[in-house]
Amino acid sequence: MLPVLDKIITQKNHKLQDLKMAKQKVCEIALSAAILEGQVAEQLINQKRFDDAIINIVSQASCYKDAQRLTEARNVLLKALDLIEDWVMHTSGKEPLKTLIQSFLNTL
Repeated sequence: MLPVLDKIITQKNHKLQDLKMAKQKVCEIALSAAILEGQVAEQLINQKRFDDAIINIVSQASCYKDAQRLTEARNVLLKALDLIEDWVMHTSGKEPLKTLIQSFLNTL
């Protein structure tokens, strides 16, 4: 091969390796954030702060999605729907939130 082509291929291979490592790092960070979001949501649920907990649960699902953990994201959103079902029995006006979560579920 030509020396210029060899140099370009080597640079490209280094960049692809850098990209792979960056994606792995993003997944690690997203997974850590998902776990923390779940812990926050659990504490809020224990305090009966369902409005706030739902936000953290949806954020947790989004973090799981970023971490390429689609099964966990789906499970978290199903948990949110269950929570909303229980919550809707005692309040009104939560149907748009349920629709939003179902839409997110459809992306997984």
